[in-house]
Amino acid sequence: MKPRNSDFVVLASAVAKAGKGHELESALRAAAAPTRAQRGCVDFLLIRCRDDPHTVIAVERWASQADHDAHLQGQHVKDLMQRLQTILAEPPAISACEILDCV
Repeated sequence: MKPRNSDFVVLASAVAKAGKGHELESALRAAAAPTRAQRGCVDFLLIRCRDDPHTVIAVERWASQADHDAHLQGQHVKDLMQRLQTILAEPPAISACEILDCV
């Protein structure tokens, strides 16, 4: 899919506490379907790092920053944030990005 000037990409990296990797995966998977169904969600991908199985990265692509901002107000995101409080080893690292090149 070709990028549009309005595309907004977010990379969110989450690190689970020791022994909580499966809980992290479960929590993120539970939020994935409602996220994908939201207006403006172009793509939502969850990736586990092979060299660090406690780290999961979400790659989110939104039609606009406004769509992403609306996503953050959703109940499924609020529920996820509540759930992550006992799972994460550290606060998630979140970066807003723009697409430079895409096939």
